[in-house]
Amino acid sequence: MPKPHYLETDLMRRVSEDPDLFKWLEAGSLDGVWFLDLENPDHEWYSDRFKRLFGYEPHEIPNTSAWWQSNIHPDDLAPAVERWKDHVADPAVPYDLTVRYRHKRGHWIWVRCRGIAIRENGIPIRFLGAHQDITALKEAELALARRNSELERTTYILSHDLRKPVRHMVGFAEAFAEDYAPILEKAIEAGIITAEEAVDARDMLSEIRHAGQKLEGLMDGILTFARVGEVQEWELVDLGKCWDDAVDDNAPDI
Repeated sequence: MPKPHYLETDLMRRVSEDPDLFKWLEAGSLDGVWFLDLENPDHEWYSDRFKRLFGYEPHEIPNTSAWWQSNIHPDDLAPAVERWKDHVADPAVPYDLTVRYRHKRGHWIWVRCRGIAIRENGIPIRFLGAHQDITALKEAELALARRNSELERTTYILSHDLRKPVRHMVGFAEAFAEDYAPILEKAIEAGIITAEEAVDARDMLSEIRHAGQKLEGLMDGILTFARVGEVQEWELVDLGKCWDDAVDDNAPDI
C-alpha cells in the first residue's frame, strides 16, 4: 500500500484529538452518523444531527437498533438489512442505498445511507454509517417523472387524434391519383386540358401525399422526443439528406 501523505496522517490525529473537528465535518458534509457494535447488535449510537434530521431532539430517540427498524419505510427495511449483511460478509460489496424514514411530523423523507464495517484481523466488529438527506432531490426527480409521464400521455393523445385525418388525406390523395389517371388522359385527348396541366395536377396530388406522409413522420418524431429518456437505441443520421429534405419541403417558398 502507498505510504499515507503526512497531511492525511496529521488530519486523522487532529480529528481523534479534537471532537469539534469531527462535528464540523459532520455538519458540513453529512446529515448524521451512526455507530453500531457488531458484537452487541443492540448497542447503537446516533449522533445528535442524525436525530434532528427526523425532527427529534437528541433525548427523544433511544440509541438502539430497534428505533431505525421501526421507523424506516416497510418496503425499505428488507433491502437495507440484506445490503448490510452482504457488506459485513464481503467488504467488496458497498453499503450504499437510498431509503425512506418517517419524520416526527408523519411524512417520509429520503435518505442516502452509506456505511462501512470496521474489521480487526478480518473480523467485523463495528459499523460506521452516514446519512445524507436527499428529499428535495428525490421529490424533484419524482415531479419530473410525473411531468414526463403527463407530457407523453398528452403527446400520444394529440398524435393519435391528428394521425387519423392525416392518413385520410394521404389515402384520398393516393386514391384520387389512381382513380382519376384515366380521366386525365381522356381529358387530354379531348383537348379539355393540356398534357402540361395534367402533369401539374399529378404533381399537386403527389405533393399532398408527400406532405401528409411528412406530417405523419413529424408526429412520430414528437412522440419519440416526448419519451426520449426511454430510448435505448440510437442511429446515425445523414445530415446531407436532412438538408435536401428541408430544401424540398420549402421549395415553394424558396
